[in-house]
Amino acid sequence: MPLMATINPGDEVIIPAPYWVSYPEMVALAGGEPVPVVCNRGTGFKLQPEALEKAITAKTNGSSCVRHRTRPARPIRAAN
Repeated sequence: MPLMATINPGDEVIIPAPYWVSYPEMVALAGGEPVPVVCNRGTGFKLQPEALEKAITAKTNGSSCVRHRTRPARPIRAAN
């Protein structure tokens, strides 16, 4: 798992939400602390720079941000 090679114990890892159910557990297994950042319908479920900036702390690992290439829950195709 690539996360294990890049995360040190206690590192914070940003996870754009909605996310796949196992992402926080993957981060925790690698010794990190998951930090969910909400991405909503109004932004097309895209991570916004302002939200990302707010989530970054001194403990954030600069090389680790779990990102989703697919939308497992298909939030965009929710009831319109």
